[in-house]
Amino acid sequence: NTETRKEFTFTPGKELKQVHQEGVYRMTVSSFTAEGQVIQATAEFTISVKADGFCFSGSIKTETPGWIVKAVNYPLMGGIRINGSETGIYWPVGLGEYYKNPEVFGSKSLWYPAAMGCAMPWFSINYPGGGLYVGDHDVTQENKVINLSYDKVNRTFSTGIDRPVYAGTFRIPEVMIKPYA
Repeated sequence: NTETRKEFTFTPGKELKQVHQEGVYRMTVSSFTAEGQVIQATAEFTISVKADGFCFSGSIKTETPGWIVKAVNYPLMGGIRINGSETGIYWPVGLGEYYKNPEVFGSKSLWYPAAMGCAMPWFSINYPGGGLYVGDHDVTQENKVINLSYDKVNRTFSTGIDRPVYAGTFRIPEVMIKPYA
């Protein structure tokens, strides 16, 4: 809230509407509540199939004076399991890094664009014969933080993209997630 300088984290609750139509899955929320006040804001998160992959996109718009969106973390994906003994990660730092062992990789985050950081807004998790591509297809090349973590106990990956917004309206750029063989 720009008037009280308080920050709130909103996650979809009972007011979440889910619609699946013609290969597009839409999740929409039309209001949020903070400290007993209803905040008129529309958030739409979309998942569709595009170019042999899953396309995540959306938009957010606040309509209550004094309220802006500080950041969006979307998509969030957890429990990603790559079955195979030779799982590796291509990570876009500098000219690129390859990690042969997910446990050595651990948990990493990087800013894009960054002069000495992220070269391209994508990474892949690989195994002999295939993998999973995760790429931010933001034509405006706005700032973002790309996160990837490996849970060695469950042998799973989780990922998310944090986007600073600081505005009342925001279009969430396309993120493509594509398994490949």
